Amino acid sequence: MKEIILELAAFCCSKGQMMQWRRKLMSGGQILFADLLGDAIEFVKLPEQGCTSEVRKVGTPDGIYIMKSATKFKYREWLKSEAEVLQALSCQNSIPVPKYFDFIEEEDASHLLMSFEDGITLTAAIKNAGTMKEKQRLVRSFGQFINLLHEQEAVLESETDWLKTQLARARVYAESGQADGA
Repeated sequence: MKEIILELAAFCCSKGQMMQWRRKLMSGGQILFADLLGDAIEFVKLPEQGCTSEVRKVGTPDGIYIMKSATKFKYREWLKSEAEVLQALSCQNSIPVPKYFDFIEEEDASHLLMSFEDGITLTAAIKNAGTMKEKQRLVRSFGQFINLLHEQEAVLESETDWLKTQLARARVYAESGQADGA
């Protein structure tokens, strides 16, 4: 059985209401991503990251990383796909993406380690926008980025039709009660 050992020293930031802590995540006595993270000095859980994974900013003496962890089967599949795409995109430079470092699959969880890219989420940017015109500019900019992404060559080869595969997967999720929405 997987053993997870957590060493927590938690404290609240006065303004951000965000918990920061030093955390060592171990599985079977091994520190995850030990070869890259070494002695991590700070783990900060990031807010506004959706519900598919737990996202942490990891500070080390050598740099800052993002570690995403998922435990539900469906989200573990999505995280693995994200890792595969990031790894494939690491050879190109036409669109900005985080740098892929590693992906670990365990019995009960999956973990993706990538570079930390400073910025703000689109949702937060829209909330902070002062005018409707600024909100429209943000959405238009995001649409242009998505267009650029869709103009790229496929990074993962598939022997099956992508849309049929996604529809079949969606049917399984819906029939098993794993779909959100009405």
